[in-house]
Amino acid sequence: MAEYSRRQLVTRDLVNSLFVVFITLVGVSGFGNPVPAHFIDYPAIPYDCAYLEGNITLKHYPTEAEPFYGLEVNATIDNETNHIVQFIVSEFTFNLVDVGDVYAGGTCKMADIHDMIKNGTITFLE
Repeated sequence: MAEYSRRQLVTRDLVNSLFVVFITLVGVSGFGNPVPAHFIDYPAIPYDCAYLEGNITLKHYPTEAEPFYGLEVNATIDNETNHIVQFIVSEFTFNLVDVGDVYAGGTCKMADIHDMIKNGTITFLE
């Protein structure tokens, strides 16, 4: 059996710990928001959020007519009823999941912050 120095053992343990932290962070992220940030062209505030959980039934590959990655999921929304939902995902999420996998994540409607200021929904304290 090979003898390892204390420095080699500490380095190995540090690398393993960092790897576990990285995997944990990726795992708890829920595969990200179903709508990537670059699809939102204006500052927005999320509201009327829902939680989706279900099996992926179809993956939509980008085409010239529809240049985005998409998923179709047979999901329960807020643990109530089943619906077939389709939404856009990032390329990273698309490549990470397969048909038959479970998708779980939240999604929200987005309100334009400029409109909310104009109509008085948001006010600023002096």
